[in-house]
Formats: sequence, structure tokens, C-alpha cells
Amino acid sequence: AFSKNGVIFTLIDLPRSLYPYKRLPVSLFNCPSSLPSGFIRWSLRKNAVFLTVWNTIDVDPSGRFMRTLTIDPPIKDSLQIPEILQAYADRLSSLIAKQPWQWLALQMLDQYIEES
Repeated sequence: AFSKNGVIFTLIDLPRSLYPYKRLPVSLFNCPSSLPSGFIRWSLRKNAVFLTVWNTIDVDPSGRFMRTLTIDPPIKDSLQIPEILQAYADRLSSLIAKQPWQWLALQMLDQYIEES
């Protein structure tokens, strides 16, 4: 996809228990955590643009569910890998704080906390 100027979608908010490789420390929900860095490193070599995309579900006044796809502005391309990962973690933390109902299994967030 990169060689054809295509779009690559990846999930980097995987807890250490699911993906323990090449992780760098970040603050997630104001707690120590880490995110995988390998894909970011590879993407930088390919001059990728980093966007955060959120698929959310809301209820409209009639009681029906509505899906919304939100694409945030690009994460600055001048940042280094740790800063890109922290920018993603900050956006994820902010989204959860603004729309906690999107994360019904909040107890799952405990798997992201990494005690030092």
C-alpha cells in the first residue's frame, strides 16, 4: 500500500499483554503505559501522515443508534516516535474522558496501566 500511495490503517492502542514488542513508554489516562513503536518507525521511513480515526456510536433523540467516523487533524510530521505515540495516547485519553459511554468495559482499561 505504501508503494502505491495507499492508506494503511493500524491499531496501536494494544495492551502489552496482546502485543509486547518494541514498546515505548507513554502516559495514558494519566498513568504509566506503553504503545508499540515498530509500525510508527516503519511508517516514518515511508513518509506517512499520521491521523487518528475514531468510530463512535451515539443515540439520536428518536432512540436510534448513529455511527460517526471522526478523523482528527494530522499529528505533526516533525515529531519523533515517542512524541507521536504520546500524541496518540493524549487523543485517546481525551476521547475517553469526553465520551466515556464509548468504552463500556472501562475495567478493561486496567490492562493498559503498567506499574514501573
